[in-house]
Amino acid sequence: MEYIGAIFGDEIKKAIISNPAKKSSDIKKAVITLKNIGGREKYQIETFTEKQAFHKNIEKADIAAEAERLMTEHGFRQLDAWSASSGYTLKISKKGKAGFSKRRLKEQSAAPAEGNNRKKKYILDTGAEIPPLVDLGVLTKDGHVVSAMYDKYRQINRFAEIIDDMLGDEPPRELSVVDFGCGKSYLTFVVYYYLTQVKGIRADISGLDLKADVIEKCSRLAEKYGYEN
Repeated sequence: MEYIGAIFGDEIKKAIISNPAKKSSDIKKAVITLKNIGGREKYQIETFTEKQAFHKNIEKADIAAEAERLMTEHGFRQLDAWSASSGYTLKISKKGKAGFSKRRLKEQSAAPAEGNNRKKKYILDTGAEIPPLVDLGVLTKDGHVVSAMYDKYRQINRFAEIIDDMLGDEPPRELSVVDFGCGKSYLTFVVYYYLTQVKGIRADISGLDLKADVIEKCSRLAEKYGYEN
């Protein structure tokens, strides 16, 4: 608990709890992400079973205790966490001994400086207002990349590049897209943004999922973002 308190004493942007001691454990992994929820910063905890993901939101003041509960109740042996400038690792040995390390993130792990002319030009450029990526914790409200989420930002851009290649030099004026197993739909929303706002295509996108609560949440987000189709 002392090490967990030291970790979350920093402004942690993302944390991953993993490596359960018992392979039969129902919960295989937990991902903790700092998000803006209802106009307030809270931590969203996403726990994964073999086939499902569950979410709940935690106040910032309560996250250390919740992380400690997850690790002890489910026997997790590893906690990795990242703030804007530091990375943390907590490992528990089979004998119950805790090993803790803190490191300063390398320069390339942070978002590139705005004045750097050599920075890579991404297909989803920084400075743009992309609400799904703000909610995901990848971008700040003013469009800058959260340093701890830079790898995720590059991954999402690569996804957009693949779609751009598929569209070719003469993209259609209208397009229908179906996402089977859309889940939380963050990538689906990014696709909608890219097709409509960047490429100027009239896109109709349908997301399909087995979980009714997920579909309901995604429908609310689509309305929140103003994504009408």
